[in-house]
Amino acid sequence: MKVLMTKERIKIAIATLNSTDCMQQNVDIISDLIAQGKKQGAEIIFFPENALFLRIREGDLIPFLTYDSEELNKLSQVAKENDITVNVGSVAMEIEGKRFNSNLMITNEGKVTVAYNKIHLFDIQLNGDLVIRESDVFHHGYSPRVSEFNSWKIGHNICFDIRFSRLANFYYEADVDLLIYPAAFLPKTGEAHWHVLNRSRAIEGQCYVISSAQGGQHISSIDKMKYRETYGHSMVVDPWGKVLVDCEELNSIVVLELTKEKINEVRRQIPVSQLKKEIN
Repeated sequence: MKVLMTKERIKIAIATLNSTDCMQQNVDIISDLIAQGKKQGAEIIFFPENALFLRIREGDLIPFLTYDSEELNKLSQVAKENDITVNVGSVAMEIEGKRFNSNLMITNEGKVTVAYNKIHLFDIQLNGDLVIRESDVFHHGYSPRVSEFNSWKIGHNICFDIRFSRLANFYYEADVDLLIYPAAFLPKTGEAHWHVLNRSRAIEGQCYVISSAQGGQHISSIDKMKYRETYGHSMVVDPWGKVLVDCEELNSIVVLELTKEKINEVRRQIPVSQLKKEIN
C-alpha cells in the first residue's frame, strides 16, 4: 500500500450550528466544538454562515465586528490553545468603513484574517414569503479569493454563491482542491436545491466541496416566541460526487480525512481540464 505524504491528506472537521442572536452563547458553543475537533485529530475546522450572530427578529440591528472585537479575540485564543486552524463561515465585519458578510480564517497561531467577502448577496422573494434583501445591510465583495492550507488550495464562497456557476468556474480554472460554501439555507430552497448544487459543484470542479450549515429552529434569546428556521445538512462531497457527510445533528461536528489521491484519480479518469485546453 502506498503511503502518502502528510501534505497529500488532511483531516478536517465540519460543524453544524444552531446559532442564535446571543453572541456569547454562540462563541461558547463554537469554542467547545473547536476543542472537540482537536481531540478527534482535525487540523482545520469549518463553521457555517452567520456563525457568531443570526438575526431572528426583523428590525434588530446586526452587530458588526472588527479585528479588535472581543468575540474574535476569544476565538483566536481558542484556536491557538488547541493548535487548530478555524474557518469561521461568515461574520458581519466592518472594514474601512464598509460592511461585509465575511469569511474568516484563524490560523493555529491565532492570527485572524478576512479570507473572502461575499459577492452574491441574498436578495430574493419566494412565492408567499417576505422579501429578503441582504444588500440593504451589506456591501458586495469585490472578487473571488483562493487561500492555501498545508498545500491544499481553498476556493472561498458563502451560501448564495453556490448558485453562480461563473464564480465556481473561476475556482475550477484556479485548480482548487476544496470549495467551501458555509451556509444558512432556507428550508424551502434547501429541500429543493441544496444537495444537487453541492454535488454539481464537486463533479464540475473534480474537487471536494465542504458546506457547513445552520440548521433547525433558531429561537431568539430576547423573545422566545420568535424563531427562524434553516435547512441544515452540512455536507462534504468528494470529487466523484459522492456524499461523504450529510449531517443534521445540531451543534455538532463530523471529522474525516480527505486525500489528494482521490482528486487525482477522478481527474485522471475524466481529464476535463485537459480537454478544455485542447478545445481552446
